[in-house]
Amino acid sequence: MTTTTLEEKLRSKIKRLSETVWERRVQESAVNQWLSCFSLSGRDAPRDKLHALHLLAQFMYFGSKEMRALLKHLYEELYRYPVVQEVRDRLKDPSSLKEIEEEYKNELHHTRFIGLGNPSESGVHLLYYFRQEANLPKEVFIHTHNIFARGTAAGSKPGARALKEPSARHYVFIDDVCGSGDQAVEYSHQILEEMRDLGSKAKIHYYALFATQGGLDRVRRETKFDRVECIFELDDDYKVFDGARYFEPPTDGIDKAYAKDMCTEYGALLLEGEPKMYMPLGYKDGQLLVGFHHNTPNNTLPIMWSSAAALDVRWKPVFKRYGKKYQW
Repeated sequence: MTTTTLEEKLRSKIKRLSETVWERRVQESAVNQWLSCFSLSGRDAPRDKLHALHLLAQFMYFGSKEMRALLKHLYEELYRYPVVQEVRDRLKDPSSLKEIEEEYKNELHHTRFIGLGNPSESGVHLLYYFRQEANLPKEVFIHTHNIFARGTAAGSKPGARALKEPSARHYVFIDDVCGSGDQAVEYSHQILEEMRDLGSKAKIHYYALFATQGGLDRVRRETKFDRVECIFELDDDYKVFDGARYFEPPTDGIDKAYAKDMCTEYGALLLEGEPKMYMPLGYKDGQLLVGFHHNTPNNTLPIMWSSAAALDVRWKPVFKRYGKKYQW
């Protein structure tokens, strides 16, 4: 296959993806602007652009409809069904549908759903859609700071920090993506340990829509969550340059080693000055090609989402990431 034919094939695939899956987020003009950024002196620009197109054509994007479906699935599969099973196990007559439903509603009444992160972050943002898809009352949703109060628990000293709802039976923390597991581990140290110290007997759950295999294992190993699960697990084969899925079968003109070198060199420029965990191939070497309707995770290759100044120009991302820091 000639280089020209391959480029036409890749552009055609990207156009179809944009029109059918990507919610028309990536128009041809945006692709051209992005490709124009691959102009580092000393590199083979045409070859860089061809490999960039190959990677873009493999990008996994989850739009609004898909995210809502995943949130509903999270509620049904990770929360409702396990709780219903627990109810059935403790009832004298586990075949009584009316009694099961009444007991389930009682469990739900004593459950609190919480987004992982501060109110401006994606885990919290998704709770609005989660509530709609699960058809839940707003009273079962709280912010992290609502877990605690002053002097609420019986016998606590006036003004002492205590659990606001000592009778809560479930706390469900919801996240969009668990990449490295850093945030879940941090939350466990900051929030869960204090909850246990204050006497909480509730089951504390961590549920992510997407999670890397390594991130999920780390959260299970290093935190005090009673249950850690996800809907879509990204095993090591989803790491662009460690797995085989993005370069199999072999394509004439596309070389994995060359693509990795290109992404590493441009990624290093884009993340210059950032803390060392922000690596050229994604946060803590994430190497993902994943994006969502509401944002793109930093575990994804920076060439896809960065809008940093590199090569004396502002990088034009195809799937922009809205970071947590103010962009001056």
